[in-house]
Amino acid sequence: MQAGDDDGVAKRYLGPPYGNALVATRDFAPGDVVLRDAPLLATTEDSQLLDRIYDAHDAVGIRADLLGKDASVDFSLQMLQYAAADDLTRSKLRSLFTPDLRSCADEPYVRAATQYAAQLGSAARHAPGDLAASALAPLARLAPRPDEVARVVLAWVCNCYSTVDGGGALYERGSLVNHCCEGNTRYGAPQWGRDYR
Repeated sequence: MQAGDDDGVAKRYLGPPYGNALVATRDFAPGDVVLRDAPLLATTEDSQLLDRIYDAHDAVGIRADLLGKDASVDFSLQMLQYAAADDLTRSKLRSLFTPDLRSCADEPYVRAATQYAAQLGSAARHAPGDLAASALAPLARLAPRPDEVARVVLAWVCNCYSTVDGGGALYERGSLVNHCCEGNTRYGAPQWGRDYR
């Protein structure tokens, strides 16, 4: 179901600096489910896959520095989910908020995402056999452009919810839910979907 006035919430463009947000179009009582959303994509912490990704990164020279931490393994997990998704899901993911790559180029997450994208592109050009024989083979087959790679990993960075198993999940509408540091909303994750109250 798309966000629309019939379920009490709608996607609205609020203008700079807020962009898109999910807004209520009717009153809700405390405890009402405001939104039920299934994930577009989700990652999990699979130790065998992580080991294979580390090996692939060593073989082709991928390491994206993010404030002293190597973020490239998380980025590869996210890109592998993207590569496995159908065209419609990939399109929905690309519609999620991401910062502008040019005007935000000096921001740490943008810098790490563009560094990772450049390294993945370099591996595809200079070590295509190594890339195709590794855990990153689906990315070699998909062959995304560097700007697409950067936007996909930034969509995860900016819109992802942590999951109980150590992974993360992206939600088409849940990513539009604004939050308040005073905690006036709650969400749960029954069977990977989320109920927002």
